[in-house]
Amino acid sequence: MQGGTATLDDIPSTGYIMGYKETEMGKTSIYLDDYTLKLIEERTTSEGASSDTIRSMLSRYADICRQARLNLDVGEWRLIAESLNETWMRSVHERSSVKSLLWIQVQDCIQLTKADSKHQVDGKELVKKLTEMSIADSVAVLDEIERHWAITSKHGARAHKFPGE
Repeated sequence: MQGGTATLDDIPSTGYIMGYKETEMGKTSIYLDDYTLKLIEERTTSEGASSDTIRSMLSRYADICRQARLNLDVGEWRLIAESLNETWMRSVHERSSVKSLLWIQVQDCIQLTKADSKHQVDGKELVKKLTEMSIADSVAVLDEIERHWAITSKHGARAHKFPGE
């Protein structure tokens, strides 16, 4: 971890990182909807093992995102971030179709604001890349953009570096 900004590569395969600072393991409270609770319960083998289940699920999620092979350049990342602004990221229902929401939102941004020209990107090619991505790669893109907005809101506009920067 450098400069207070974590990347997926900073998360050790056998350790944990909380937020953007290394911390001692401790208790935290989170609020989960019924759907998420059901996902956890379906994977929990014994009473009180929910924390282990959640850690395992998040670790697998991080592994999927870390191992995604995303062929996007910096301009494309910036255009996607502009398209999926922080407000949009928080307003989308978690179980909506990630894959279609991603490329549709980017396509709309290009058509409405000419963001492809602004970021010197071939907009049609970017939309094609996004439509051809697997669901895992689409989730990895959304995860990177979500991290971008979280880091940006905490540390300023240039605190987050996209892959390739």
